Amino acid sequence: TLGMLISDNETRDQLKGTVAALYDIVDKSNRMVVQLEAGVEYLTRHDEYLGNVNLQIMPNDRKLYYFGVSNKPFGRSSTTTKEYTIIDHTNPANNQSYTEKVKKTEEDYLAFSIQYGYSFFDHHLRMRAGLFDSQLGFAVDWFPLDDRSLRLTFEASDSFRDAYDGSYRATVRYHFLDNFYVLAGMDDIGVTERRSFSIGAGITIIDNDIKTLLGAVSLGNIVN
Repeated sequence: TLGMLISDNETRDQLKGTVAALYDIVDKSNRMVVQLEAGVEYLTRHDEYLGNVNLQIMPNDRKLYYFGVSNKPFGRSSTTTKEYTIIDHTNPANNQSYTEKVKKTEEDYLAFSIQYGYSFFDHHLRMRAGLFDSQLGFAVDWFPLDDRSLRLTFEASDSFRDAYDGSYRATVRYHFLDNFYVLAGMDDIGVTERRSFSIGAGITIIDNDIKTLLGAVSLGNIVN
């Protein structure tokens, strides 16, 4: 019977452990923030639009896990170097060598971002590192206001495949009405032919259903 099961020490200990695990899951779920964002930016110099969608998981008020996908209108570029030598068989001293560099740029493509972030100084400063639009990089976010509605960001990333692939970006972003934001900044600061002002806007959704789903997955792992 139920009374006999509860009176059994081993069963009682297992029950206590299960209840403690459930409380832990509920507590972590209540503290975790899951955020969906979708936005678009306009590059004024190139008359191009950048779209992005991302999922941000914050298990507590300091840690951030960021997953995103965006379109890159300029494509990926790579440089191939070829060396040629013109040989004078009658007089080797007249041999000539020259180098040719060929830069190839792919068409538009989707880029992916996977980042880890951590906050410092009462959450006014956040450091991020990982993949930024399919390139390795890091970022610094500064929140001068206590409500974190204003964010100043500097990002630096590089594919390390091409001397001209480095990307530096600075933006100012402002949140309003809880779910919307506007931004302005400078893209590709280090590349003269791609440098451009950018303006944009987006929507932010904190989805309680996603929190519930993630909590259910954790509960399933405990039960199994």
